[in-house]
Amino acid sequence: MNNTTIKKTTGLVAIFTPLIIILAGFISPFKNNENWWHSLSASYYNQSTVGAFICCFIVLSLLLIFNKEILSKIVGVLLTLVLVFPCMDKTIPVLKDCTGLLKIPSNISDNIHSIISLLALIFMISEVIYFLCKYQNKTIYIVSLILVLIATVIIVIENIYHSNGNWSLHWTTIFTESTLFISFGSCFYCSGLEDERKLLISSSS
Repeated sequence: MNNTTIKKTTGLVAIFTPLIIILAGFISPFKNNENWWHSLSASYYNQSTVGAFICCFIVLSLLLIFNKEILSKIVGVLLTLVLVFPCMDKTIPVLKDCTGLLKIPSNISDNIHSIISLLALIFMISEVIYFLCKYQNKTIYIVSLILVLIATVIIVIENIYHSNGNWSLHWTTIFTESTLFISFGSCFYCSGLEDERKLLISSSS
């Protein structure tokens, strides 16, 4: 695939990743954990969504790594590390001591997961800004950047209150994460369309 096709495919996969994971939780015959819908990362421990979570993240990570932009490659590597170092799920007793592919202590994996997620968020925002500066169709990138920044603010507020035990709106995490992925994916897809349009114009002239 050329980079234009990779970009459009990356965008579509990013847009549909949260939708596929959430849909899997609703239609799967397997029983869901009580807090599977609290975040996309929490679906790692849920029997009905873990397959969709791992497959979507692997495909999206590979597509990002194969993109030409350095920022895309970095986000791809970070999303891969999210799979290696999952968050901690305190509601599952068997996973309190160790978790993830490396079977490391769950509290250590959770801390690494948080750092990786923060870095991924920073680079995703940077890439949206990069698209905004590079491409002509400013509207989609401005809207995406606003949504990403709003989601980021909500995540920060949520983490501050959650650390004090004062946050009860559990659905906000998966909502903000879905907003991030959909906005990020929209930028990729639209940038791929713009690149494709430029190639058609240059080839016809």
